[in-house]
Amino acid sequence: MTPGTCFKPTVAHEDNHTMPSKDPTLWAIVIAWLLEHGSAIYGALLALAIAFLRITYHGGRGKQRCIESLLCGLITLAVATGVRLLGLAEDATPFIGGMVGLLGVDTLRSAAERRIDARANQIND
Repeated sequence: MTPGTCFKPTVAHEDNHTMPSKDPTLWAIVIAWLLEHGSAIYGALLALAIAFLRITYHGGRGKQRCIESLLCGLITLAVATGVRLLGLAEDATPFIGGMVGLLGVDTLRSAAERRIDARANQIND
């Protein structure tokens, strides 16, 4: 082995294989997607931040803060996909995110369970 052959510098070739992150059409697509779904993203980030701060304020730590914050953000994204089905404007998504973050996963789950139980009782009667 001759000295200097182990670490040969690579030479850039003039071909059409560019990195995807350098493709301007990729960034145009990403920006268009972000603009189209901005309120849902904003709502999810708002839910995540409010949940994180609420749990911190009440003395929560580490794993609890991270998991519940992420769950609140994901719940907001799930609701945001069906906001039209609920008869709400898409601009309401940040409000929904704020409420999800403020109420928290446990409160939302309890409310959903009560609603499902009440609906099941109506069907059985």
